[in-house]
Amino acid sequence: MDYEAIVVGAGVSGLLSALALSKEGKNVLVLERDGEVGGNLRTYEVDGWWVDTGLHAITHVDDGPLTKLMDDYFDVIPRFLPYGNYHIRTREKLVVFPWTMQAWVNFDVLPQNDRFQLMSILGASVASSIFGSVDKNQSVYDFLKNNRFSDKTWRFIDTFSYFMSGKNMRKTPVWRLMKGARYIQENESEFIGDKVVGGIANVAKLLAYDGSYHQAYPKLGAGAVTDCIVRSFPKGKVTVKTSEEVKALDCRDGKVVGVETDNDSYASDLTVYSGYMRDLPGLSGEFDEDFRESVGSLEQSTSITVWLGLDEVLPEFDYMGAEVWFEEGKSYWGMSTSRYNQSFAPEGKQLVGFTAIIEGGRESEEKALIESIYTAVPSAEDHVEFRHAQVTIPEKAAITVGSRFPGQKAPLDGLYLVGTDTDIRSMGVTRAAFSVVEMLKILKGEGRLT
Repeated sequence: MDYEAIVVGAGVSGLLSALALSKEGKNVLVLERDGEVGGNLRTYEVDGWWVDTGLHAITHVDDGPLTKLMDDYFDVIPRFLPYGNYHIRTREKLVVFPWTMQAWVNFDVLPQNDRFQLMSILGASVASSIFGSVDKNQSVYDFLKNNRFSDKTWRFIDTFSYFMSGKNMRKTPVWRLMKGARYIQENESEFIGDKVVGGIANVAKLLAYDGSYHQAYPKLGAGAVTDCIVRSFPKGKVTVKTSEEVKALDCRDGKVVGVETDNDSYASDLTVYSGYMRDLPGLSGEFDEDFRESVGSLEQSTSITVWLGLDEVLPEFDYMGAEVWFEEGKSYWGMSTSRYNQSFAPEGKQLVGFTAIIEGGRESEEKALIESIYTAVPSAEDHVEFRHAQVTIPEKAAITVGSRFPGQKAPLDGLYLVGTDTDIRSMGVTRAAFSVVEMLKILKGEGRLT
């Protein structure tokens, strides 16, 4: 069979690319080195409990790129539920994250003087972004280092740097924290040179803003999004081959005309690569030095997720949304997926997941995370009857100071790039979807798609 497009990788960005290209009339071949599709966007059963591959909150469901792709190409639409609030857990209580200035006034988790300093900095930063005075390459730490915060407040800032970018506050750009909280919209046009430009609407968010309203969770689990993509493939237009790794690009005169795998070779004048960008130069010697340096600047983070099955629904986890623990030990992001769908846990029981960025060995990091969970919620330990751990790379590239994301057009003709290491907007599924929408714009602009 002749293929009009080859997609390398069957994670969410590769599958979205295959769906869009097939709906645009192309015969598409998808090559995946693993034994199954979906990458980090899967849901599977373990001993009667249903777990996702990591924790998931789908951002920008109100007006984002995944919604656009669903409107344009999906035949089967996943059902999303409102995500709920983000909470900060302390030893004493659970507090909703302070999105607005008024909420910061009452956020007694941090010392009063620190809160007032942060409020002043936040207001000035959002306002100054209108005039392009936020430095694109400045880290969170360098931006804040002249302030005399308490150790607790520094830990709070460092925790959210990790969760927004995958790296600590010394490597996380300050704009990433601002955009991750959506005080500045995720829009590429807001970058002008080395400055970040916002708008007056961003200032209004400091007065009235619910930071969770635009987020959702798939009712049938994260894997439901993958299932809906695959079920939307037009009949006979998409061929998926798993356990087949691409070993090389077939390049002729600076143009990619196909790929070679460990089993076969395939020809096409349109190839979409959705694997790790850091690995891409190893598939061909024709990439120039600038591209190699660009993808070489990308860093990765690794996370561990521990799922705990509880023998009853605990009041400590009886909420919709997520929690963040930062006070001591291993900082984590936690959520109970069985609050969205009770069938994820056996009847009358509860499933809660906890994710943390790790920088050491799996065994020691898992132990540290478990200790933090039981420190934060001591009652949980006596109710655990199921435990399951996963180690994943949540984003193909962390957003760090000095990183150079390559975009969606490769320097070789016929090769296009998608994935969370090609686009800096948003996170996870939404970030992948942004890259696919941008890739489709380029293909249409070049006349490859009508």
